[in-house]
Amino acid sequence: MKHLITLATIATCLAGNAAAQQLSFNDFSLIQGSDLQSGSSYRFYNVTSGVDAIIEVTSLSNATLTRIDDSPVTSSTQDDAAWRPSISGVSAPDTNELHYADFTLRFFANGGNTPVALDSITMSLYDTDGDGDLPSTADGNVIEFAQVAGFSSLLSAGSQLNVIDYVDGSKLVMAKDSTSNAGVTAAAEWLSVWQIEGKHAYSMRLGWMGTDSVMSADNDRLYGAYFTGENSPVIVPVPEPSSALLSALGALVLSLRRRRR
Repeated sequence: MKHLITLATIATCLAGNAAAQQLSFNDFSLIQGSDLQSGSSYRFYNVTSGVDAIIEVTSLSNATLTRIDDSPVTSSTQDDAAWRPSISGVSAPDTNELHYADFTLRFFANGGNTPVALDSITMSLYDTDGDGDLPSTADGNVIEFAQVAGFSSLLSAGSQLNVIDYVDGSKLVMAKDSTSNAGVTAAAEWLSVWQIEGKHAYSMRLGWMGTDSVMSADNDRLYGAYFTGENSPVIVPVPEPSSALLSALGALVLSLRRRRR
């Protein structure tokens, strides 16, 4: 099972934002499509005062979505607040290829279809590390990544992450290798922190490169996004998106080159 990163460490990393309050992704329902399939959408209710978030599974590649949110139900509000999708690979376990899920996140007024843009959000992505000890092949290497489009700035990326810029304006953070996490306990080494300002919608790709495609709960790849925002965030109504904008969002596929074999 991959290394789990505690949200206490994330809270420490964001301690400088004294006015921040967490957004809570812990109450949701399927509102469109088939559960856990490409094209499905989930409404997360009241992520902050007066605001719902809708997360759409826009595509799956060599992967299945096993849970849209695997946040533990505990006494810790930080643990409950995080959005934690779980993804499993699809292919023969001895093939070295890409596995990923694409998501689009949009904000709306509670219970309705009126788009809103939050004044400022800080999103911390974690569990983008890797494993070098999986029971798939002799090397068994897994290198995880997250690619984000529609953000305002990348505030920081841990020392174990490579940052790659793309011509479409997106950025990708990827574990440098699949064995460097052995014996390392500092969660911040795989933590990336993103600023999102005045956005109604943005997209992300979560996945990995490597040989881990075993359809086992023990080998599901678990990712995490922890959100904070300013107290009493300013909610700016935006016009209903045009059909052209919806088409553009739907067509936004974050590119990642396949490795040559």
